[in-house]
Order: sequence, then structure tokens, then C-alpha cells
Amino acid sequence: GKTTIINALQSDYSSDIRPTVGFSPTTMQLSEETKVSIYDVGGGVKIRGIWEQYYADCHGVVYVFDSADGEKWEESLQLFKNSQAHKRVSGKPTLVLANKQASAGAKSVEEVESGCGASGLANCKVLGCDADPSKQATDANIETGLEWLFGTVTEQYTGLSKRVEGELAEYHEE
Repeated sequence: GKTTIINALQSDYSSDIRPTVGFSPTTMQLSEETKVSIYDVGGGVKIRGIWEQYYADCHGVVYVFDSADGEKWEESLQLFKNSQAHKRVSGKPTLVLANKQASAGAKSVEEVESGCGASGLANCKVLGCDADPSKQATDANIETGLEWLFGTVTEQYTGLSKRVEGELAEYHEE
């Protein structure tokens, strides 16, 4: 879902998408003054160990749940909670996308929000979406969510930038 969402934001509705191995950076120009770097970090078991390497350099987080994958639900919840508990992520603006809402058996937005404990997290918003490349359009909730995330980062930019600068310095020392 992550790659499909990033591709859709760039009007690429290709259905030939493979799981991300490692990471894939994307840069988007939001305005003349604002450029955003997005890191599509693979979710596979072998790659999760590198997630922490990106935490210090992020101002905001997008976490995508596959709402229709009941087999990986508990694992996904635990991964989300672990990332949110990390000192370099905790409190940073976080958008949770409950993807595949149109799929049979998908967890509702309320179930995702409750399961991941989003209501107890500062700077966290949960939205449902359906990133389906066959629709040849970007789900409006994805755009709404990203507007919220970018707006929140912009409002808190001074503090977030100081935090990121300090976390990067600490990370490099480690």
C-alpha cells in the first residue's frame, strides 16, 4: 500500500508494484518554498531493522495498515506501537492510513484507531483509504491526511527542526 500511495501522489497508477526491498526515496515539490522527501521503507521482516536509521531525520511519519490482512494485524499493531514508542518518533506528527477499506473483512477506521491507541498519542490522525491503482485516482482521504500532516509539520516546524537536528547529531555520535 505504501508504494501504491506514493505512486498515486505522482499520478502513477501502475498496477505492477512489487514489495519494497530496502527503501525508496521520493522527493516532491509542494510549493516554491517547500520540498518534501518521502522514504518508502520496506515492511518485510528482514528490512525492519533499518527503520530506526530513518527516525532521527524525519519530521513526520505516515504508517500504512493493510486493514484487510487479518493474519498480520497483531504484528502490524505491534510494529506501529514499537515505532511510536521510539524516542526519535514519539510525539512527531503521525498519519495512520487504514488502507483497503473497500475490501471484504477490512478492519474499520475505528478498529484501527482503537487497536493502535491513536487517541492516546499526541499529533496522530487516523483515516481510512483505498489505494487502488485501477481507479486511476488518488483516494481523497490520502490527500486530506497528507494535507493535515504537512500542515501540522509546518505549524511545528521550528521545534521539529531543532529536535531533528539534535537527534541527527546524537545518531551520528552513536
